[in-house]
Amino acid sequence: MNLTLSDFLIKNGIDPGTTLALRHSPTERLLAEVFTKLIEREHNVFNIYQSVQTPKVEKQMAAAKHVAAFYALPKERAVFIGLYEQRGDRTITKAELEVMPSYRALVARGLGESPEEARKTMLLFDLQEIQVFAGYQGRIVVQWPKPPVQWSRWADRDFPITAIHEENMLHERIGAWDQISLTCAVIKLCPQSWINTLSGIAASTSFSTAPCGRGMSVPPTGWRTSGNAGHATRRLAETPVS
Repeated sequence: MNLTLSDFLIKNGIDPGTTLALRHSPTERLLAEVFTKLIEREHNVFNIYQSVQTPKVEKQMAAAKHVAAFYALPKERAVFIGLYEQRGDRTITKAELEVMPSYRALVARGLGESPEEARKTMLLFDLQEIQVFAGYQGRIVVQWPKPPVQWSRWADRDFPITAIHEENMLHERIGAWDQISLTCAVIKLCPQSWINTLSGIAASTSFSTAPCGRGMSVPPTGWRTSGNAGHATRRLAETPVS
């Protein structure tokens, strides 16, 4: 018998019938580039992203006791981000949302305005992460039920667990120097260990650099560039998740 998300939640004392599973997949290019780093390093910014929903999902979330957050992967899979207690909601105006520091940071990271956010009022949910599940972040991969366009589902549906990894697969690792491609937006969210390593690469090689802040630069020589200073377009090699 294959392990399912429902099995995992029940084993840990959570009712899957009152748990709403969300699969996050930003459509904005700039936001998508930094989304996994928001999850790890600016969790309050990530959390505001999932705390404001469409009218349909508002109704589901209002009925939920917990929210299981996932990040979309290829082949209709999703990797676990965290489990949140749904502690209630309050009605806010669009103007109130726009002055919240976490929402303003989200817009600065590339969030576009959806039709839902153009409403005069909306619900803001109080989602509190349950820390006992934090150790599973980036490790549990599930197959999302069909059709995958339905990105909000009750967790008691069929969610086969296809992989349980030893390490957090949301952590990006530095590859060979000629495989690295980081925009300035991404570099600003990188851990200091990455900054130190990348600075060492820049110091030990012959390529010139373009200013990018945080005490380091992006190396554009020999790279295709977008025309924006410090924005190299060669992609970081993707780490397989299973």
